[in-house]
Amino acid sequence: MAGKLDRGSFPADGSGVLSNTTTMKHIVHAARDRSMDPGPLGAVLPFARAVVDAGHGGDNFARLAVHYLEGRS
Repeated sequence: MAGKLDRGSFPADGSGVLSNTTTMKHIVHAARDRSMDPGPLGAVLPFARAVVDAGHGGDNFARLAVHYLEGRS
């Protein structure tokens, strides 16, 4: 992941952010339906959705770090 961040290039090595976001959404929904805290997935899901909405759904999950850091500056 560090190499991708250093290069600013985020090709997905397997599944991209969109695929991971879909899975995360199902897990968070199932947890909440059972009155369980979705924990870190619930916290990361809005960042992942924003990355997908920005057109980077096919990128590696490292793209989330860039999105997070850009939002802080």
